[in-house]
Amino acid sequence: MKASDSREHLITKIENLVLNSSPDKINKIEEEVRHDGKISLGSFLRIVSGRADLDELSDAELYWLTFAISKVSKGFGVPEDYFEDVEIQNYKYYDPQTDNNKKIGYPLVFRNVSKLADNQYMFPLSVREIKELKSANLLQIIPELQRNHKKDKYGDLKTKVNRQTAQQISNLINEGSFFYNGIRFNLMDDGDSDIPVYDEEAKTLTVSNGIIIVPDGNHRTISCELANKHLDDCFGVFFTYFSPQKTRELLNQEWTTVPIPKRHREAMKPTVANKIVDSIMRSSDADEIYVKGIVKDGMELRANNGFILYIELATAISRYYDTDNLTFKAQQDELRDWLITYMNYLTMLLHDDFMNYKKAKRTSWSVHYMAWHYYIMISRYIKGDDNWREELKRIIAETDFLDQEVREFFVKNNRRKVYEFCNEKEEQLCTTLNKNKLS
Repeated sequence: MKASDSREHLITKIENLVLNSSPDKINKIEEEVRHDGKISLGSFLRIVSGRADLDELSDAELYWLTFAISKVSKGFGVPEDYFEDVEIQNYKYYDPQTDNNKKIGYPLVFRNVSKLADNQYMFPLSVREIKELKSANLLQIIPELQRNHKKDKYGDLKTKVNRQTAQQISNLINEGSFFYNGIRFNLMDDGDSDIPVYDEEAKTLTVSNGIIIVPDGNHRTISCELANKHLDDCFGVFFTYFSPQKTRELLNQEWTTVPIPKRHREAMKPTVANKIVDSIMRSSDADEIYVKGIVKDGMELRANNGFILYIELATAISRYYDTDNLTFKAQQDELRDWLITYMNYLTMLLHDDFMNYKKAKRTSWSVHYMAWHYYIMISRYIKGDDNWREELKRIIAETDFLDQEVREFFVKNNRRKVYEFCNEKEEQLCTTLNKNKLS
């Protein structure tokens, strides 16, 4: 570091900042830490809760913590104030998976936790965090409490693991094309573990000890161990504190009464339309306003985490562009590039609605997830037109997004009526465009 007391001075500044920062600022720093992926969420939570000794952090970890704080707190300073240029260059390549031999352990603190009922909770957990839990041997498997178990030739129960399935899931995670769903963790209520402590105000769940098992999601947790990209993507974790018998009852209820939704199965298929949506989401050219608005399932949609349902966008693209006939990757890439350009301009025209979709959806159908059938239909008919931007601007200006009769079709998810509306607008658009070409 730049001076003999630089490390001590930096640690003191971090401690003072954590002590005097608002929850909002801490959350923003946490977002930066998650994005960088150089410090585990568990370590960060221990730091902000005052349970971590900052002297135990390596210089590389201190650099990345400073880097994250400097993005949020302008008055804090920058890493260059404390670290030499050569150190900074080295720390940029710091890999916590190989450079840090410390393992996480109890107590575990889970964040952004919602309490569903007594001893039942839900929270997001990243691929990286699940990987760390697996590496630290904190997620156990009990065969009789697994969906897939079998008896060996000696009559002992064994967990049935399909390594190929786990590897396929890992590949999808690495490609950024996995649709994240719910995994079940259960802290065994067997007399040897303390009851997990839920802090309603902080939205945290603290697990002090015990055995955490994975009743449902074993292949997905194994795939997290195998993954090496998109480690900050999150699964939804359903966490319970149940006895073995109650865990069996819960799983029996879930496996017999909750079938996999058809549209979720469709979203998991490697279709051309799905690949195009994935490619749009990964593109640096795509406007982040709509990219961040794309969610993978209805639960996220209802939680107002976005306004574009992934599979609905893919369905609209497939419907209007006949994507099954796009045999060559060059054709798929051409369509992706056009849709990104089109959606970027559409976002500029509907900027206020897209930015404030939670408010807009109260009165307008412009941010309903099925509105993308309308938008993609328009894109299909103006594609190739030299004046497509002016045409789009005119079409959007003439669209009455506040028409309550039309909005009702969307709000009630009346797919037949929505399709009829799009077909009617398609005919009008075709007529108008033909007239414009003739004139």
